[in-house]
Amino acid sequence: MKKEAEEPRPRRSYLVTLNVKECVSPTPKARALGVNFLFRNEGFVWTKIFSCQTRSEATRKATAWFFRLKGSSPAARALIAHTSVKDVAVDDPYNEVFFYKKFRCFDANNKLLEEEKIEQLIKESKGKLRKSKRERKTHTVRSSVEWNTNAKRSSYRPPPLKWTGSPGLYIEPDSGAFILKVKKQSQKTVGTKYDFDRKAPRIPMPRQLKSGKKDGRRVWAAKTITITAGKKVQNLRYTAIRLKAKTLTEAQAESKKIIKHLLVFKKM
Repeated sequence: MKKEAEEPRPRRSYLVTLNVKECVSPTPKARALGVNFLFRNEGFVWTKIFSCQTRSEATRKATAWFFRLKGSSPAARALIAHTSVKDVAVDDPYNEVFFYKKFRCFDANNKLLEEEKIEQLIKESKGKLRKSKRERKTHTVRSSVEWNTNAKRSSYRPPPLKWTGSPGLYIEPDSGAFILKVKKQSQKTVGTKYDFDRKAPRIPMPRQLKSGKKDGRRVWAAKTITITAGKKVQNLRYTAIRLKAKTLTEAQAESKKIIKHLLVFKKM
């Protein structure tokens, strides 16, 4: 039997906060599973740390954790009956949430944001985003921010990123922030065929004009390879990483560290 491929180990920690508002201590079972009880910003919260690869995965785990709490036992339901999914927040210690030209409010990475991160997005978007005003449903997670207009996202088309001259490093004209584009997955095509014509000449032949004369130049007079296009099964995708650097030199150094870290992780 073939050994199953091991899943990549989690490498990032995210803090999930549930604002219970009142002095409601978690059940002993919840404490045993890593839930802590703290006092923050003039209110009481429950916290739990999740180990995930991305913030998108962390928001999904946080949502599932909250609904498990709500339905785990009658005691737990009674303790947090007054809370809803809008009271859950996930921090962003790795700066994965930022405004860019293809920002999507309903992306899992941009949900369950803290108030400080929402204010940062509004500032970076220069008022194009606002805090979500729509009422969130009790059984699903809504976006934390929304476009400050009734039109669709396509109505706003910011200027394209400008290349800095360094591989994969761009600058955002609106905010001046540096963006590093890293290849997320390569393009894959299957079924491509290459047919070689063995009778075709292997060297360039003298070019003959329409008049029948030769001008002394040599060209390929016949098609030596016939390519039959295959089917693309996987698109080329990049992921954008917003850098904390303020200057080009700092951005180049920071991008090298990130790429080095990613190469080390792939070898694990």
